[in-house]
Amino acid sequence: MFKIQSGVLQGVVSQLAKGARKAKLGELLIFIRTQGEHVSFYFNGEDVSVEKRVAVDIQGSLEVATSVRELSIKVSALPSDEEIICQLEGNLLKLCWGRNSEISVELVPETSPLIELPSIVEEVKWGAGTLHGISRLMPPFTANGNSQQAKSIPCVTGPNFSKDPDTGEVFVRATDAFKAVTVRAAKIDWFSEPFSIESGTLGAIADVLPEDAEITVGLNEVRTMVVFKSGTTTAVARTLIGNFPNIDRNYLTDAKSKWRFDRLDLIDLCRRVRILSPTRPVIEFRLMKGKVHAMIPKALNQQVGVCIEGDPIEFSVNATYLEMAAQLFRSEEIILYVNAHDKPISILQEGSMDIRSLVLPTRLV
Repeated sequence: MFKIQSGVLQGVVSQLAKGARKAKLGELLIFIRTQGEHVSFYFNGEDVSVEKRVAVDIQGSLEVATSVRELSIKVSALPSDEEIICQLEGNLLKLCWGRNSEISVELVPETSPLIELPSIVEEVKWGAGTLHGISRLMPPFTANGNSQQAKSIPCVTGPNFSKDPDTGEVFVRATDAFKAVTVRAAKIDWFSEPFSIESGTLGAIADVLPEDAEITVGLNEVRTMVVFKSGTTTAVARTLIGNFPNIDRNYLTDAKSKWRFDRLDLIDLCRRVRILSPTRPVIEFRLMKGKVHAMIPKALNQQVGVCIEGDPIEFSVNATYLEMAAQLFRSEEIILYVNAHDKPISILQEGSMDIRSLVLPTRLV
């Protein structure tokens, strides 16, 4: 039995529930256990385990398990700004407040040990918000776990982290064989070896760790587990096996044709193409009477304001992928480097190598 403020309980359960769903656990279960002056809310999975400890008024030992859905619904229905007494009655967890008011949570006959932290041999620091930014930015460029690419190279199902031994700069990379991105990451450090962490795992960790606090990242001796810790929240993630492909060699810094776009105009065009052709959102960039036209055969013919340097090479590209790449940047203008209609297209910002992206072209009829 323990006492906890309803707002605190709702916040903890909401964060854990989101994390558990993203972690793609076989069974979505949350475990609750009192220990000393804290109560631990946690879930355990093959690839990621998370524990949030909360200082509460402990009045008796408690160890129970329930489904994420059951606990989320019942806790969200609690009144705000109330002290909640959590106690076990039979096979129910009672959430009690006021005078004889209670909500019952159905339990499941499951047990799970508290997270066992691996022995950490090396630690680095990440600045506030960096984990959350990476978990939002990189997953759209990683491979789906069920794809052929993921089956042959499992490490592409999540972002890859590496540190340049000469400059000390940290880079985060992602690719699914159709698009790719490399980001020079500020305010984070990394270890001497590169590792990938599955996208869902990284998102689950970001959901339970605070965005406004520094994070300590630790690595175990055999280099298979990464521990993320901030305050009383701890997450243990398994690294992905395999060697990440060398995507940087495919980026162009010069090309036969350089297309300078207003970034927001290009994003707007990509969205229009996705609306008009949702099943095959492909843009064809054609040259007609000295003007550039963005086209979907029999659906769209839009004259585009773009400055072309070099040979005016026509090409076509998936609008969804191109929009994803354009969204990475914050500059007014971005440049597409095109060598041929059937070669990868690099996307960069003038004068900066902090973000590099590329997309594969589609077949130009």
